[in-house]
Amino acid sequence: MGIVLAGLLIAIIGSYRWLFVIDAISFLVFFGVIYLGISETEQQQIKELEKTEYFASWMAVLSDRRFLVYIAVNIFFTIYISQIHSTLPLYFKNFVIKSTTEGFAQTTISVLFAWHLVLAIICQLPVTSALKRCSHTLALTVSAILWAIGFGLIWVSGTVPSHNLVWVILALGVFAVAIVSYTPSAASLVTELAPENQRGVYFSINAVCWGVGYFIGHPLGGWALDQPRIITDSFWLGFSLSVVIVVVILQYLNRIWTD
Repeated sequence: MGIVLAGLLIAIIGSYRWLFVIDAISFLVFFGVIYLGISETEQQQIKELEKTEYFASWMAVLSDRRFLVYIAVNIFFTIYISQIHSTLPLYFKNFVIKSTTEGFAQTTISVLFAWHLVLAIICQLPVTSALKRCSHTLALTVSAILWAIGFGLIWVSGTVPSHNLVWVILALGVFAVAIVSYTPSAASLVTELAPENQRGVYFSINAVCWGVGYFIGHPLGGWALDQPRIITDSFWLGFSLSVVIVVVILQYLNRIWTD
């Protein structure tokens, strides 16, 4: 939604500075909601025994081989997702040619991501229902293959001499299905891996994967955009090829899951 609304705002007022002003105001509103709308509960001292139990829970999670394998896969997926939110809009603006030497206009980029968002919403239930019959590792494998296809289409969109917009529309459509096939499958897999009394710890480490993925993905995408055109275009092919690693790890996870 941020990408869509930001593109519309830039198209109307033509100034990027107001994006940061509005963003700052939104955080002030968020602070007000938290400060006024959520009451503090009484803080209790944590006993030394409880501290020991928490530490033991974390160590138990980090010794779960299946979960560690899943973490490696999940970091790949979160790196992929980070490219949609940060690198792709700039790539469309500066590299994907429509009819001139400039990239897509801000309004075009907003419409493209609106299409991506709407398709993801529409596909959520049908895709989830279809993949419900599959194992979680198979569902994630399907998602990984879709990511590879999407990144391949992005590479095509930046290298073909014409019909670039068509290729971008196809790519964002594939990414929409890839995301909605990944998210519920990943959450369900964590739920099955975690013992009932340790699900909070498992999901907290799962959330750390998003931070790690974005920490790697954002600088990596920024670096690629600053390189010569041939490297920037090949960047997307590199992501497509990296999916081979993801699929191999998922097959290994499936094998140790069934052992």
